[in-house]
Amino acid sequence: GVLMVLHREGSTRDAVLAGEWGAVADALGLLLVAPSAPRARGPAPEAGFEWFGPGADPAAMPFEERARLARALLDVLASREVDRARVAVVGEGSAAPLAFDLA
Repeated sequence: GVLMVLHREGSTRDAVLAGEWGAVADALGLLLVAPSAPRARGPAPEAGFEWFGPGADPAAMPFEERARLARALLDVLASREVDRARVAVVGEGSAAPLAFDLA
């Protein structure tokens, strides 16, 4: 199975992979996947990334970004032998509605 986690605003995919989600995925026997949000929050990488710009409506997120995430998940499913009946998508913070859309 696969656990895709969309990081919170100001975080990174690396933080997800190194954080508590790894233990959750291991405990459930799932492969952890953590894509990176497309927008840098500042000039330094330490500022993290965000899925939506300031004050943006998550429901208005461009279709292309949702499609990019869906393709990433489909690529993982196609390239690994995983149980397709055990796929979960979760979002931290403002990424939760996006995870809901993908699920």
